[in-house]
Amino acid sequence: MKTLFRVMIIFLSWFLALSANIILVPQDQPGIQAGINAAVNGDTVLVADSIYFENINFIGKAITVASYMIMDNDTTHRDNTIINGSQPVNPDVGSVITFQSGEDTTSVLYGLTITGGSGTLEPAQTFRAGGGIVCINCGCKLVGNKIINNMVTGPAAYGGGVATVLAPPYNDTTYVVLKGNQIEHNTVTANSASAFGGGLWLRSHGKILANLISNNTCIGNASSIQAAAGGIGCLAAQPLPSREIIMENNTITHNSVHSYCNISGSSYPACGGVLIQGCNGKMTKNEISFNEVWDYSNLGSGTIGVGVGASPGLFIIEGNNICNNAYKEGSGNSYGGGMQVYGAGNISVINNIIEGNVATYGGGLVVFNTSTVQIVNNTIINNKSTYGGGISVHDATGYVMNTIVWGNEATTHAGIHVESGSIHLAYSDVQGVQTGPGNKNFNPELIADSLSNISPCIGIGIHSYDFGGGMICYCPLEDINGRMRPYPAGSNPDMGAWESLLDSPSGIDLRPVATVPQECSISQNYPNPFNPSTTIKFTLPKSEFAELKVYNILGCQISTIVSKELNQGNHIYQFDGENLASGIYYYQLVAGDYREVKKMILLK
Repeated sequence: MKTLFRVMIIFLSWFLALSANIILVPQDQPGIQAGINAAVNGDTVLVADSIYFENINFIGKAITVASYMIMDNDTTHRDNTIINGSQPVNPDVGSVITFQSGEDTTSVLYGLTITGGSGTLEPAQTFRAGGGIVCINCGCKLVGNKIINNMVTGPAAYGGGVATVLAPPYNDTTYVVLKGNQIEHNTVTANSASAFGGGLWLRSHGKILANLISNNTCIGNASSIQAAAGGIGCLAAQPLPSREIIMENNTITHNSVHSYCNISGSSYPACGGVLIQGCNGKMTKNEISFNEVWDYSNLGSGTIGVGVGASPGLFIIEGNNICNNAYKEGSGNSYGGGMQVYGAGNISVINNIIEGNVATYGGGLVVFNTSTVQIVNNTIINNKSTYGGGISVHDATGYVMNTIVWGNEATTHAGIHVESGSIHLAYSDVQGVQTGPGNKNFNPELIADSLSNISPCIGIGIHSYDFGGGMICYCPLEDINGRMRPYPAGSNPDMGAWESLLDSPSGIDLRPVATVPQECSISQNYPNPFNPSTTIKFTLPKSEFAELKVYNILGCQISTIVSKELNQGNHIYQFDGENLASGIYYYQLVAGDYREVKKMILLK
């Protein structure tokens, strides 16, 4: 058996391209902390499948701590290599993993399950943070981990799954990378002060890439301050410098905030899904869906899905699906079912689908007390509110171009409601509004959230528009799916987040599926999220060889659904995830020159 392990280690050494030691746990050292203690910078501590009741500290070392998943990308190693931090020696140091000695992204945690943590107490500031993982004035890199069922309770509580904390003396250069992790079923509960970040709370710079962040909960029992950020919270507060946040390809779903605050107009929007404040950067290609806010004081709870504000420079919100987020409890006002942008800064909202969200003001989007917001080539549909089913404006000025605002419901102004301030429209299709250059008020003829071939929104957008006063909006070079915009080259761009393959409406209604399909296409799986099975539909315009395959979040193929010559027409297949772990998966259709990838979520 020892020989087998050494053979595996030789392979791992080649795989990692390292000339450093590999310390086996439990073969070389009896526990993970013992392995870390024995390691030097550049080493890998390789942990065998088992349950380890430990609370780990990286003690400033630039090392990798990993399960055997690092060798073969088999997620069963992650699921079976569990660090359980429920038995800390010191109850004030209850985080499962601690980084606090100047670590950076050369300190790596790879492919482990982190559970049972209760967070670390910061005595000077009387808060507890980081149930699963805490970084204090330092950074780290977290790849392919499962961070689940951690619980932080304190006077104030931050980061049920992961927290980065700034404490005197502050380190303003810290950077955290999270890639391909599952951060699920974590909770923060604050009893007398603030509660932030049920899943993740960052005060550092951060890259948040391709993670599943779901079913996390933020509970604020304090009567004087709002709870916020059920899924993710990123905050840079004055007088500290701004932070850079890059958030791409994440699925942030079914997170919630429960607030008992009874002071109206508290300083933070509730943000069941995501809160980003005082940061520069971008949030692109994320799915932010089914997040909720429960307000038990009936005084109002801010936004529901995404809140972005007070950016000191530029923050870009592009290519996201922000859907089905809702204010669930309370008679107070909520602002922005899908999204709220607020505070001074330069914020661009581009190529997003904002659909099916519910709030009091701005079922889709609220622009609140902000200086510059550009809303370009978005599709804002089927949202519900009392005021402004699509968009609501409060003490702000918004600039809207090439955007569809249609099919939303409201007691007052189904399309756009201006409570105070102003909004400027150009080349947009807004229900109930037609004044202004190039604006329309007609049914966009959508199929789901994309343009049908008969849509009058095809080819009637504009490449750029000068609103005056130095405000010029530009059409993005690609649509939400990465297709060149405008398509075909030389035509006018379309309105909305999707770019059609046509330069003008075809005049033929293809919404009932045509007998002879005109192009390859693949639909979003349904249901999504799913458990354990889901349906995938695609269409072939001619008989040809086609492959439909499923990949995990690390890009490893896990299933071939079909790989053979198929007839022209519509095809329907079932995918069964019974033997898979919860997480993000991708399915890809390849047929001739056509290749398209879509994301699906398995939630058990």
